[in-house]
Amino acid sequence: MELVQESAVHTMFICKAHPDHIEDVLHEYLRDTEKVDPKMSTEKYKVQFTIKTTDQGAIEQFNPILIKLHKVDNEHTAVEFQNLGGNQCRFYDHYNNFKKNVLTF
Repeated sequence: MELVQESAVHTMFICKAHPDHIEDVLHEYLRDTEKVDPKMSTEKYKVQFTIKTTDQGAIEQFNPILIKLHKVDNEHTAVEFQNLGGNQCRFYDHYNNFKKNVLTF
């Protein structure tokens, strides 16, 4: 049986975009591409969702992820990803996908 490392992983990057625009892009991608209905905070720039991945052998893995947006200055925003559970390798795959393919500003 394979042991899976879980939980307590976070990473971030800085991008040149307003937090409102980032939230809109995240919501559209999650809704249209991942078929996920994210929880969007009305008070803070926080987005929480769970992505399902099907690995070889039809094994389903779930990664609950929290994204927080922190305004750095008038032009830049820090985008923080937190793995709330699930496989860390899959979390990094999702993080890299968001950074390289979704949040390309």
